[in-house]
Amino acid sequence: MSLWLLAGLGHQVWADEQTEPLRLRLELALAVLRDEPQAASASCIDVMKQVQTTERRARADRGDAVKRQADRDELMSAYENAWELCGTDAARVCRDAPLAGQQKNCRALERHPELD
Repeated sequence: MSLWLLAGLGHQVWADEQTEPLRLRLELALAVLRDEPQAASASCIDVMKQVQTTERRARADRGDAVKRQADRDELMSAYENAWELCGTDAARVCRDAPLAGQQKNCRALERHPELD
């Protein structure tokens, strides 16, 4: 399993009220999974590949406003999918027996009830 997929997300593409909270929660989930990479499901790894591809494409695309909105919508969808899959894996790690270093991130994830 490639740890680089869990290394975090690329540079911020859009920082607004919609993308930022979801992106930060996803980063917390990935922080938990980096400490225990074998807990990341194949689905999580696959969706992170999609997130990274979508982020690269969105950063590279300097198209018109309609294209930028389409890129933003696609990125939000990718973040939501990644949050659902990787967030569930991270929540399982936190429920089962988090390592000492994971407890801070696990507590932060617990404040987001949409994980359950």
